[in-house]
Parts: sequence; structure tokens; C-alpha cells
Amino acid sequence: GLTASISKANLDVTGLTAESKTYDATTTANLAGTATVNALGNDDVSLEGIAVGAFDNKNVGDSKAITVTGLTLTGDDAGNYTLVAPNGLTANITPKAITISGIKAESKEYDGTTDATINTSEATGWIEGDDLQLTATGQFVNKNVGEDKNVTLASNYSGSDASNYTITDQASTTASITASSGGDTGTGGGTTGGGGTNTVSKVVANIQQQASTNAKLGSFAATGFTFDSSTANFSQQSGSLELVEVDESAGNSLAKTNTNNLGLMRVFVNEGGLNISGLDNSDQ
Repeated sequence: GLTASISKANLDVTGLTAESKTYDATTTANLAGTATVNALGNDDVSLEGIAVGAFDNKNVGDSKAITVTGLTLTGDDAGNYTLVAPNGLTANITPKAITISGIKAESKEYDGTTDATINTSEATGWIEGDDLQLTATGQFVNKNVGEDKNVTLASNYSGSDASNYTITDQASTTASITASSGGDTGTGGGTTGGGGTNTVSKVVANIQQQASTNAKLGSFAATGFTFDSSTANFSQQSGSLELVEVDESAGNSLAKTNTNNLGLMRVFVNEGGLNISGLDNSDQ
């Protein structure tokens, strides 16, 4: 007699949609709706299992293809059908907004520049394990000695996962600039009002007034001075230290600057000559 074959009918899964998401470093796709199948006639066929969606890759993109797994057919007539997973499901993955933190600047000895050495080893903000490299440079607010000085940061990012983020940079951090340890230290042997003279020439002179003895005040002849005036006088004025006669004609903003923080006034020098800095908190 005649024979023929009956092939299985395709049975499409319907009722599912895919949801867009923010980048999370996984391919997981969130599905919505209820998965259903419509068998022929009165056939006993239904679905079992849990529908699981997956993007084609983890990266940011629009209309990304999604596959669905996890469903099987059950029922007396299930063997007559081939399950066809939802076709054409797509959704978007949008960049993750992050804010970088943990970048640090290293304190340094005074070197006449605002350059800061930046350490990014403890920087955080992105998803652990992602290929994102951070490099950063920094500049102190000024070159002068001071504690907890603001350091402005400029950051760059690379790596295959950098484009999966919208990044807010860490804008700044803080670090200190300490007095240069190079050269000799001039302590000054004068008394209040300018008695005694010491010569300061390309060295660091730490003028630390001792109120009990009025020591370490006086007039310092400054060879190699960067201003026209050749003398910087340190005297006690109402419990303060006052720097006077520092080329007022040149409009030097540090002329006649007072500080009530005794011991804070310092004279710093570099190879080019003597520079005045570190007079009070506003100048640091």
C-alpha cells in the first residue's frame, strides 16, 4: 500500500515582549507578558518552564537581538510539534551613569611647580571586572607650601567597556606641599625691630618667631632676591609677623602681609633666586 510521512508542525511561542535596560555588564534581558502556544484543533499541547531572555552581548546598543530559552512543550500531542521560540524580539541597552571617586594626589616637597602626582589605584565607580582603565593628571591650585591644598583633576578613560558608561569625572582632591628640605636654614639672630642681619642666598629660611624671647626676628639681606628690593624685614607687630619692604613699587601682593599664626612665615627659594610664599592661609 501507499505510505507517507507526517512531519511535525511548527508551534510559535507568542505573548512575550522584551524590556530595554541600563547597562549592567550582563546579557540578561527582562521579558514581559505571558508565553502561549496555539495548537491545532483540540490538540493537548501546552508550555512548561520559565522563559529566559538574553541579549546577543552585554554592550550598549539599540534594537539588540534577544533570544528566548527555557520553554518546552508538554501534553499528549506535544510530540507532533516543534517549538519555535519568539523571533524578532529586540530591546535597547543604555549607558550606565557613574561618578568616579577615590582618585588621590600625593603630597610633595616644594619644587616651584603646581604639578601633582596622581594615584588612581583606588579609583572606583564602574562595575568590577569591566575593561575600563583610568588615567589622570592633576595641578595644585598654586605652587606654594600648604596643607590640604586643592588639586584639580583631568581624567581619561580607555578599555573595551568604557563606552558602556556615561562618566562624571572626579573633579578634584587634596594634598599638601611641604617646605623644601634643600639648602641651609637661616634662623636669624636679630631682635624686635630689625636688630641683627643674616644673609639669605639661594637657601630656605624658616623664620619661626619665638614670642618668649623675640628671637629669630630681624633684617635679612637677600642676595638673589627676585624682586628689586634687597631686604626683607621681619618684625613683631601686635603679636603678628609682618613682612615689609618687599618691592611695593612693583605692586607685589605679598608686601606688608600679616599673619597671626606665629611660625608660619617662611621664605622659599629655588635655583633662580629667592621667592616669598606661605605667608598666611589665604596665600597657600
